[in-house]
Amino acid sequence: MRNLFIWMMICLAVSTASGQNERKVIRKGVNAYEQGNYNEAEVLFRKAGDLNRESFAAGFNTGAALYA
Repeated sequence: MRNLFIWMMICLAVSTASGQNERKVIRKGVNAYEQGNYNEAEVLFRKAGDLNRESFAAGFNTGAALYA
């Protein structure tokens, strides 16, 4: 039972780390977008989308960068 608990905690920590990486990449993309670097922003938003396929922010911001 203790091994199961440890395993679950490790899985939770890994999934949380992925979300944080996605958010960091989105922040970098937003900074690039605000500076007018739309191509760089698009690449960063797509990378964030690859890290988390269910990320609304990554998809929305990718569209905004493509439209700009």
